[in-house]
Amino acid sequence: IRKIYDDPLLHVLAHRADDEEASSYVGNFVQYRNNKKPLLIDLSNISNTLRIIIHEGKNLPALDFTGKSDPFVKVTVMPFKLKNETRVVRQTLNPKWDQELDFKMNNDDDNNNKKGKRSKKNNIKLQHIMIEFDCWDWDTIGSDDHIGKHTERLEYGQDNIIEKWVTLYNNDNDDPQGKLLITVECE
Repeated sequence: IRKIYDDPLLHVLAHRADDEEASSYVGNFVQYRNNKKPLLIDLSNISNTLRIIIHEGKNLPALDFTGKSDPFVKVTVMPFKLKNETRVVRQTLNPKWDQELDFKMNNDDDNNNKKGKRSKKNNIKLQHIMIEFDCWDWDTIGSDDHIGKHTERLEYGQDNIIEKWVTLYNNDNDDPQGKLLITVECE
């Protein structure tokens, strides 16, 4: 538990060993894995949630004058245009985020049927979704620099993606711009 540095709340609670409520909270929500894989923190039990975990990046290009980057990842779920992003990890080419991004997947037909209305949309079921992983270098002055992008297509009924390395590419060239370790789960 002492290795929890990224989440300040869990970090504080983990060090309150004499507080039974804090220990119970940490014990219920922290899932330990072996030391070669990142620590996952599972705080949701929501159906129809798409959970994307950005574990880490490796071999990202240096875009700052210091020879490092300040990377973060923007994630977009299409066609819903749902967006979320990771925190910035400063001064590294191999960032570790271990950050979960949850996307609530709404089904308009279900919502309309609960209200007693019939949907006027045609009965075409969604066959797939596209998830865009866009990695950026955060800059204090000026605009952020684009590192690279990867698009993952998920088919309806497909198995979850568990810890998959994906390669980032920049639109300017076909050279790889590093990799991201991702997990995609649908509840």
